[in-house]
Amino acid sequence: MNDAIDNLNASLRKERESLEKLRADISVSNSEFQQSISSSLFKFQEDLAVESKVMDKLALRTTQSMKLKHAQKEIDDLKSFAYFCSLKGRLANFRYIITNFGFQQKKVCKVMDNMMIA
Repeated sequence: MNDAIDNLNASLRKERESLEKLRADISVSNSEFQQSISSSLFKFQEDLAVESKVMDKLALRTTQSMKLKHAQKEIDDLKSFAYFCSLKGRLANFRYIITNFGFQQKKVCKVMDNMMIA
């Protein structure tokens, strides 16, 4: 009976040592896994910060581009309006000349040539 108890005791001791070794291996693997996750998260945060800066710059450039397009459209509209006003003024001058000086073709052509140069 003592031999059976000793055999059982030895078997349990081996099983306990095996479980302790397995527990230590799992603990090491768990630590390595946690370090890997921490490293990956840190890298992800760095990448996210870089991407955020890029997105901010892109948003700023897009806003500036939209403002520039709007300003260019306003400039074009003003140029068109100025050109229209210029034509309107020239037409008024032409009407005045025709009305006040009569319709003399040579004079009108000279006046028109001078107006177009101006």
